[in-house]
Amino acid sequence: MKTRQAILEDLYGAYNRREVAAMLAALDPQVEWCDILNGLPLKGREAVGAYWTQQFKLMDTEVTPLTYDKLPDGRVVVTAAQTMKKPDGTLWGNEKVTHIITFGPDNLILRMDPS
Repeated sequence: MKTRQAILEDLYGAYNRREVAAMLAALDPQVEWCDILNGLPLKGREAVGAYWTQQFKLMDTEVTPLTYDKLPDGRVVVTAAQTMKKPDGTLWGNEKVTHIITFGPDNLILRMDPS
């Protein structure tokens, strides 16, 4: 069985390659995800997949995990470098972000919260 860090490394790698189906496979069917662009909660794989598909049309984002820290309750805090570019390739932003990931008992991702 993969470790939670390995699952997250695969997820971020799939994100950077724009492999939405591979990304969704890591999520629980009832996943709760934060739509960071609009500050809205999303529920379910279909909603998250639609969000990612739309996001990839609006910007070219690369997210590279820097650290993985396990919390006592089992959640994982991922600190990552995020680079965002406009569709024309000009830099939109470059920053560190933090994602708090909650896993279910089957090691599928139940929730992502930005911090």
